[in-house]
Amino acid sequence: PGMSWKILQVALGFGAVIMIHELGHFLVAKLCGIKVEMFSIGFPPVLLSLKKTKQGLRLRVLPQGASEPAADDDGTDYCVGLIPFGGFVKMMGQSDTGAAEAIDDPRSYANRPVSIRIATVSAGVIFNAIGAIVLFMILFTHGIKLPPAIVGNVVPNSPAYDAGLKPGDDI
Repeated sequence: PGMSWKILQVALGFGAVIMIHELGHFLVAKLCGIKVEMFSIGFPPVLLSLKKTKQGLRLRVLPQGASEPAADDDGTDYCVGLIPFGGFVKMMGQSDTGAAEAIDDPRSYANRPVSIRIATVSAGVIFNAIGAIVLFMILFTHGIKLPPAIVGNVVPNSPAYDAGLKPGDDI
C-alpha cells in the first residue's frame, strides 16, 4: 500500500499541474473571444461530459464517441477522461498536427490576431509559474512539520563532546 499511495500521489500531482496549465489556455482563449470546443482533464476515453446547450445542460456518462455539434450549439464540452496523465483544450480552428482547416468564423483561433494567439499559447506556462508561486507561498506560510534533530551518540574527545553535547540533546 505504501508504494501504491506514493504512485497515486505523483499521478494526482501531475494531473493538478496539467489542469492548471490547461486552465490557463482555456481562460485566456475565452477572454480573447476564441471559441473553445472542448476542455478535458485526462485523455479519452471520456468518462463524463457536461455541455451547456440552448436546451439546457447536457450530461453524458461514458459517451460512445464524439457527437457532432448542432448548428446552434456554441457551448464548450467539459470532459473528464479515463487516463489522468494529461488534458487538452480544443479551440475552433486550431490544429497541433499540420495545417488547420480554414474556418470563416471570427472566433476561430486561426482568425485571431497573432498577439492573441501568442497570449493563448503562453498562458499555460504562465499559469504553471503562478501556480508554483502560490503553492510555495502556502507551504511557506504553513510550514512543513519535521522532527527535531536529536543527538544519538557523542564520541569522547570529539568536537561535539568538547562543545558539551550529550545524547538526547535537541539541536
